[in-house]
Amino acid sequence: MMTRGKKLKKKTEQIKLSPAGIDRAAELMEETLAQTGADRRDILRLRLAAEEILMMWYSNLPGDTDFIFRCGTRLGRPYLHLCARGRRVDPVDTEEGEESEWLYSNLLARAGLCLVASYKDGENRMSVYPPKENRFGTLSQIILAIALAVVAGFACRSLPQEAREGISAFVDPLFTAMMGILQTLAGPMVFLSVCWGIVNIGDVGMLGKIGRTIVLRFIGAIYVVTAVTALVTVWFFHPGSGTEAEGGNAVLGI
Repeated sequence: MMTRGKKLKKKTEQIKLSPAGIDRAAELMEETLAQTGADRRDILRLRLAAEEILMMWYSNLPGDTDFIFRCGTRLGRPYLHLCARGRRVDPVDTEEGEESEWLYSNLLARAGLCLVASYKDGENRMSVYPPKENRFGTLSQIILAIALAVVAGFACRSLPQEAREGISAFVDPLFTAMMGILQTLAGPMVFLSVCWGIVNIGDVGMLGKIGRTIVLRFIGAIYVVTAVTALVTVWFFHPGSGTEAEGGNAVLGI
């Protein structure tokens, strides 16, 4: 659950990578997320995940390492960044990788917030992006759009033939133009989004087991849903069932 939070003021603090410094960073993160109006349970989950990653940094980086805590608002969206220079510390590729992977997957799947760990330009980075407040979720918007489309369709069907033809003469060119614009923009947008995501990965090894699992599940779900939908559609509608009979009747002259 998200409530309207205050705009975060820009803040930067350098902290010693030590148990006391980790506690300090966790407290700052908790206070900052509370200002955004994040749910208390999500804050606790993120604090635990952040403390675990910071402990990995502490165990694998030199003892005199410092890390930076940053927070603020960019383009109307609050953000939190933690970064420490040094060699790459993979939060998943460890002896406790299975537990870490479960924690991150649980956060991404269930929490309203997203924690991202990465390595780029010689820095171990950890970022949190609290979501903007949305009065209507994506699912609600889709359902509302479908309902409005159904109502508009039934309303048009109840109109006289002349009125329907007039509406069609106005809507059809607009629909064709909109579809053309979408087709023109969709390809470059998808391509550039994928390229930007690949560039921001930094080290492909950071994907690890989580990335492979997500990709396999996504592709598997697409193929399974497509196959099941095709089978059900063919079984229910029987496409082409009358074509052969009509052709035979035409040949026989019936």
